[in-house]
Amino acid sequence: MMHSLLVSLFGLVIAPVFASAQGSFDEQVVAKFYRGKTVKIVVGLGAGGSYDITARAISHTLGKYVPGNPVIIVENLPGAGGLLAVNQVNNAMIKDGTVIGSVGGPILANQVFGHPGARFDAGKMHVLTCPAPITHMLFVTKESGVTKLEELTAANPNRRIKLGSTAQPSPIYNSAVLARETVGLKFQLVTGYDGFAKVKLALEQEEVSAAFDSIDELRGLYQDKVASGDWRILAAVNDKPHPKAPDVPYLTAVAKSDDDRELLRLGAILPLRFAFLYFLAPEVPQDRANALEAALDKTLADPEFRGEMEKVQLPVDPVPAAEVRRLIAEFLGMPDAIKTRLRPIMVPGG
Repeated sequence: MMHSLLVSLFGLVIAPVFASAQGSFDEQVVAKFYRGKTVKIVVGLGAGGSYDITARAISHTLGKYVPGNPVIIVENLPGAGGLLAVNQVNNAMIKDGTVIGSVGGPILANQVFGHPGARFDAGKMHVLTCPAPITHMLFVTKESGVTKLEELTAANPNRRIKLGSTAQPSPIYNSAVLARETVGLKFQLVTGYDGFAKVKLALEQEEVSAAFDSIDELRGLYQDKVASGDWRILAAVNDKPHPKAPDVPYLTAVAKSDDDRELLRLGAILPLRFAFLYFLAPEVPQDRANALEAALDKTLADPEFRGEMEKVQLPVDPVPAAEVRRLIAEFLGMPDAIKTRLRPIMVPGG
């Protein structure tokens, strides 16, 4: 892209117009606004986790791609699994394009199920990107004695598998309950762990012998466990083979019915495809939203950013904003029959 002024045949100075996937913007106008300003990425989860680490890596590179080169900072605003942050960005914080929200996509279930604390409309927010989707995998320990998925669908009075999970509401909990309900997996669900680190400790202490985690963590941070055979991946919570585990069965292929397949897809698979959701409040001017979308696209392709993410073994597989918007629209518009079955799983006390 050119960054110099263009001169027309009539001698008039014309600011160059640039385009994002969503629409065009006048770089000079946008640069005039952002020059000398600070842009804040508000992360709806605590410091040290994958959402926080990803946002901080983005903040190191994003400023050079936003017209006007603003300073980029990160602020953590945990609470209610991200609900506090998405509400604050949409209602209480300045809506001029200097505040970017970063939350987990499944938090949008609060809107789907009419949670009284959900004070936002995801269908109206400016969606910017998702740095990577998440696909959960079911795995078991070597001590479990289980070697293939079929062994968890057959009744076996001599085997009692305990599966460790974070508490409701959480994506791991959703995957566990929906896998059990739609495929007929037989395990005792042990909940209450406040993060996967606690689940991992329970696995190592043999309190539980199965769990769900993302393929990127199992092939990254915990590759030694998988490679050694201490942890065996049995199935993908997905509707197609995963490229990082192409030989692993995917659960929609073994679900009990078409209705169960759709329940699993809408409740556990689809919301994790926009797991790392970056957005702006609806009131942000469209040209600034377009500029930030384009800047994030360039950031996620930047070798410096990708190198930083590789060092911490976190995935980068961007989902374009247009695709994220399509996925969100499908999630928000799920059929009432599916919504009725999902409510008690995805909403505490639902």
